[in-house]
Amino acid sequence: MQPKKRTRASHPKVRTGCHTCKARRVKCDEQRPSCLKCLSTGRKCEGYKSNREWIVVVAPPLPVTDGFEDDRSRRHFDYFRSQAVYELSWFFDGDHWGRLILQESHASAAVRHAVIALACSHEDFKDNMTVAAQAPQYAYAAQHYSKAIRNLIKETSDDAHESRLKALMCGLLFISIEILRGNNAAALNHLDGCLKIVREAQARTGMPPLEGNCLESITHLFRDIIPMYARLDVQACVMLGRNPHDTGPGPVMWDLSKKSPTEDLPPPILSFDTTFEALESLFLLGKQVHDFIGEAHSKHKDGRWTCQPRRAGSCSLHQEHHDIHTKKFVLYGQVMQWDHAAQILLNATESSQDYDRIALLKIHHRTMLTLLENSFADGECHLDNSQWAFEDIVNFVTELQDRSNRNDEDSSSDSDSSFTFETSSSQSIDSARSRTTTPLPQARPAIAKKIGRSFLVLDGGIIFSLFWTAVKCRDGILRRRAISLLEQSWQEGVWVGVIQAAIAKRVVEIEEERPYEQSLDLDTVKMALDIREEVRVHNVTSDVDKAGRTAKVTLLKRREYWEELGEEWCESVEWVRW
Repeated sequence: MQPKKRTRASHPKVRTGCHTCKARRVKCDEQRPSCLKCLSTGRKCEGYKSNREWIVVVAPPLPVTDGFEDDRSRRHFDYFRSQAVYELSWFFDGDHWGRLILQESHASAAVRHAVIALACSHEDFKDNMTVAAQAPQYAYAAQHYSKAIRNLIKETSDDAHESRLKALMCGLLFISIEILRGNNAAALNHLDGCLKIVREAQARTGMPPLEGNCLESITHLFRDIIPMYARLDVQACVMLGRNPHDTGPGPVMWDLSKKSPTEDLPPPILSFDTTFEALESLFLLGKQVHDFIGEAHSKHKDGRWTCQPRRAGSCSLHQEHHDIHTKKFVLYGQVMQWDHAAQILLNATESSQDYDRIALLKIHHRTMLTLLENSFADGECHLDNSQWAFEDIVNFVTELQDRSNRNDEDSSSDSDSSFTFETSSSQSIDSARSRTTTPLPQARPAIAKKIGRSFLVLDGGIIFSLFWTAVKCRDGILRRRAISLLEQSWQEGVWVGVIQAAIAKRVVEIEEERPYEQSLDLDTVKMALDIREEVRVHNVTSDVDKAGRTAKVTLLKRREYWEELGEEWCESVEWVRW
């Protein structure tokens, strides 16, 4: 029988004894500051301080992202911020629109991808002649373009002002991309869709409740966005190639409290307090003139008055003829009232920037005036009476160009010559106050520098006015000055300065019946009285091929002996290269 093993009594393990007792594996009485167990055996008590080291593991923070997928997208965003954003800030908008785009691009993936796509297109199409097939970054821009559309659908699923704000901002970026690519039809589709959103936003304005976080979006919507779309709506025929006979659901209003510009008797224009009021009034007046010209063309086709079938007792063709002439007379009075009010504003301004703004508005005003004069006219010779308006267009553009060039030179010159621009600015303002029309100076040599800093302006500027002057003003000196200014201009909407200059040169060759020469002696230059009605071009349309640097130009002229031939109009096709 084996002896029974001796076992020790089980006690709970104590971890609070002194270090000496723990090392000896004996029970400590835990007396402080030294235990009695160590003192009774003559040992040094090491105490109770814990020497255990704790390791704290901290989870790494979540990576901070700026929303960009790679360095390439960041580079394109920086390019947009430093250069391309100025294309969206029109002459009257300052930097409000550009700042709004940049702020929203950090919060909205849709706006961010649209900005990157526009920056790529902006770099690719700098020379105005690049086509999509030749664009080196076309595929990368298309990827971000698609991502912008997909994200926009997600971000605008609700019916809120913030959603409309994002949609309209992306819409303007999309329109710019399509114009750079030369896809004018797509740009018009984007514009028409955005105008529907604008009208919907205007219809819902003031409907309760308006929460506090919506007020900022509403402010941006009506202060920064709707005015730009209102201008694009009026200028769509000129800037985006919209068919002038296309009629939409009505113009976009800048301010819903203002009288609609489609009413027959607009209120008289007495004065303006700011240049923005003058701008708003001129564009609303331009919408009226545009609608009237469309109505006049529909009733005065091929130089003959036409009348729709009428009910018994309705007015006669003579009465309709009288009514439309009366409407033209009223519109003409409104246009001249605007010029008088703008001149008063010019006399009161002390700012060179406001002077430049009013000068640009006067360019548009003179263009509008000659367009109104040209409506349902039987011939082209009547425009010779409007030479003063064409003269003002050329002189105002030349003055703006000279002031811009002086500003650029002064900004790069030494500080001791920095006073030159301000002195010349004040002198030009004083001289402008003393005139309503500008005397015709001698022809100037072409200046190599381009007008302005931007190669693409989404809004209307000077190119259409210069082209209209070059083809409709038959004074040889004026039209050559207009062509020279066109060659120095970049791009506004679908209008490219060098292309319009080449087309205008061909029109001048046909009407003057000799090869085009830019510099002519006063003895050999042809004036308006030297250009016969039979050789004058009534209408010009073009189909541009940027890749081949050619344009198919269709010209409409009156036949010389049309009464004997029975056909009044002759259409010809010309091919123009530049």
